[in-house]
Amino acid sequence: DDEGWRLEVKALPNLTTHGAWRGHGEVVEPQYGGGPGRYGGYYKQEQIREIVLYAAERGIAIVPEIDVPGHCYAAIRALPGLLGPAVRRPSGGPRSVQGFEGNVLDPAAPETYTFLEAVFSAVADLFPAPLGIHVGMDEIPRGAWSDSEEEERELKAMLVAWLQQFLAARGKALLGWEEAFHGPGAAPPTKHNAAA
Repeated sequence: DDEGWRLEVKALPNLTTHGAWRGHGEVVEPQYGGGPGRYGGYYKQEQIREIVLYAAERGIAIVPEIDVPGHCYAAIRALPGLLGPAVRRPSGGPRSVQGFEGNVLDPAAPETYTFLEAVFSAVADLFPAPLGIHVGMDEIPRGAWSDSEEEERELKAMLVAWLQQFLAARGKALLGWEEAFHGPGAAPPTKHNAAA
């Protein structure tokens, strides 16, 4: 749902305490006619396990998507101590197609990987799907990291390589939108990843 956070990550409780809600005065302001009141919600890990089991009993494998490094506005705002330093251009930079500014994690910031490790460890544990985990990699506004297109490609390639290795070590393939696999430095599709 674009910038909301919908999955409990026990190592990062503020993701859902703050990042799962919209409304005036919330981490994410209301959008698209949602009204001024607080609304939103998230799935607890126990609920996810029940849903995954229910689907598996019917021959369905659920493939989760955690869209990074863009679409991270709620996470960045919910974890300012951790992720504040992981945004190169928090204000005055480019806006996402949905109008958010400062919603892209910086692949050069160590804090990004602290966050990703906690999140994708939880996701890998919750979703046993052999197909892998979808990491998004779409709608990163040009200029989110640098004025240099080449530097941005290198940063994206560094992040994709890290995610690919991290997930492969847990027996998961990296899935992503076509932006993850196109352009210089992007990860070529292999048996360990695929474009959606």
